[in-house]
Amino acid sequence: MTLMRQFFPQRLGMRLVLAVGCIFLLLAVLIIGNEFIDFSDGFRFRERLKHGLTDLVLVLLGILSMIGAVSLVMRRPLAALAEATRFTEDLAERRGQFLGYRPEAPVEILRLQTAINHASARLADQERQLQESRKAQADAWAAAEILERLSREAIESISEGFVLFDRDMRLVLCNATYRQAYPLIADLLVPGANFIDILRKAATRGQFVDDTEHMDEWVRERIARHLGHTDPVVCRLTSDRWYVISERATPSGGVVKLLTDITEIKRQEEHLRQSHKMEALGQLASGLAHEFNNVLTAVGGFAEMGRRDPSNAARAELCFVEIGKAAERATDLTGQLLSFSRNQPTETRVVDVGQAVWDLESFLRPLLGERVTLSIAPHDEGLLSSINPSQLAQAVVNLVINARDATSSIGAISIRTEPVSLSEPEAQLLSVTPGRYVAIRVTDTGTGIDDELKKRIFEPFFTTKQAGEGTGLGLAMVYGFATGAGGTVHLESTLGQGSTFSIFLPITTKPLRHRHSEPGDLPVLATEATILVAEDDPAVLDYLKHLLFDLGYRVLAAPGGTEALRLAAENRPNLALCDVAMPDMNGPEVIRHLKESQPGLKTVLMSGYPFPEMEPGLADACIDKPLDPVELAEILARLLAEENR
Repeated sequence: MTLMRQFFPQRLGMRLVLAVGCIFLLLAVLIIGNEFIDFSDGFRFRERLKHGLTDLVLVLLGILSMIGAVSLVMRRPLAALAEATRFTEDLAERRGQFLGYRPEAPVEILRLQTAINHASARLADQERQLQESRKAQADAWAAAEILERLSREAIESISEGFVLFDRDMRLVLCNATYRQAYPLIADLLVPGANFIDILRKAATRGQFVDDTEHMDEWVRERIARHLGHTDPVVCRLTSDRWYVISERATPSGGVVKLLTDITEIKRQEEHLRQSHKMEALGQLASGLAHEFNNVLTAVGGFAEMGRRDPSNAARAELCFVEIGKAAERATDLTGQLLSFSRNQPTETRVVDVGQAVWDLESFLRPLLGERVTLSIAPHDEGLLSSINPSQLAQAVVNLVINARDATSSIGAISIRTEPVSLSEPEAQLLSVTPGRYVAIRVTDTGTGIDDELKKRIFEPFFTTKQAGEGTGLGLAMVYGFATGAGGTVHLESTLGQGSTFSIFLPITTKPLRHRHSEPGDLPVLATEATILVAEDDPAVLDYLKHLLFDLGYRVLAAPGGTEALRLAAENRPNLALCDVAMPDMNGPEVIRHLKESQPGLKTVLMSGYPFPEMEPGLADACIDKPLDPVELAEILARLLAEENR
């Protein structure tokens, strides 16, 4: 059997050839045998029949032999092929299993078995990889869902407002804090909302623009700011809270926007500013008392002089002019007091800077004591700038106080004003526009400032003083005043050699207006207009009655709001002049009632305090106390002329 295996062909084709050859060899034997049968004795039926049967038997034997040979030869290969076929048919369920090799199997069957086994192994490996991939994908989806949930929870829980837009300017994510900052459009801040649509509806709901042309311009401006990603800005939104708004580009081309609520910080800053003002006011107390005593001395002295010899017209006129100047000086003093101690709205006017600095001498000297000398050198030429005079005074006082504190022993402080022309390169270094400026230079002989401190010297709340000795807002307020007026502040200092702070304010060509009236300034109007005056101070009310009578008006004088309403109902005046603060009813309330009963009535409010916030259009004009008679006359004439149109 072993010998037979060695010579037996391994290939299925060779075995088939061998089987066919055997069959043909058998047939050949049969044919040859038939040929050798003798028929020479003639045809014999019985013999032929016997021969035919013999041939038939031989053929049958040959066929059976052929079948037996083929069956013998092909049995095992066909069995292996059938097994491989069944295995292949079930390969999807049997991956990872292998067919057993039979050494006597043909090469084709062995190769087929090998291929099937390799396919089974690959399928098993792919199935394992697929399962691992599905598991990894499921884990990734689960992790992504957890991360998304945690991200949303984190974004919703932060105190900052957060919104994300994609590259097509569609909203992706927005938290509740951001929606609270924009109550007008909170319902629009949903995923998928378009940024431009949100802007247009915001403009419509907030009535920021009136027509389509201005709407498009307003939208373009905000889109440019949205895509420009400029530095953070501080502003007050419709929710009446202060925010720092930061916008940044994302790597995919979108925009993320953050709102940081700084309302409480703003309030604390304002509280500290007021504390700083009160601190400075306390240091100015002696100077203010001295100056007011001077004013009172001038007023009382010239009034007494005028009363002693009223027949001397020239002397009386001199006394009246000097009393007016003293009153103007008292007005400046009270304005400075209000600026230091209250949140007085910023009101600018043309100021002679040199004269304004010179007028502060009486305030500044008591602050310095005997160990520090003060010299003020205003420029001869009148240098005019459009600024708030009270803020200018506060800025100079802050610089002088800092200079005094920097002088540890006997020293000197000098203040001088001078005109300066800044070229393009110089203006760029100072971050201002080129042009003519008035420079206020405050120089001290103190310890000086090193380079590291110079970088932070104008930062709010930054101070080199001991805890409790300073708020760190003095120089920040100086810088805010200068930049708000269109100028800047520059520091020059050498350690151990003192410092010079220079405030640059743009020079204006507008004329300087004197507050006190010159003789003949008041116009006498031929008019029958009736003016209702509501003022609780008897002296001021009496003065206004005489002033308005001199101007040619009929006057209805009321010592309070209730009496003013009664007089208005009986006489229907052409104009109402009301004080803001009155005991029974304040000025805005009086005006509101008057306009309800007499629509179109012209109204003017007057006050010695900063004016309160009022609804737009309630008062047609406002004027500060102490009243400038020329300014009051102009306002009354203008409003009455509008009424008669």
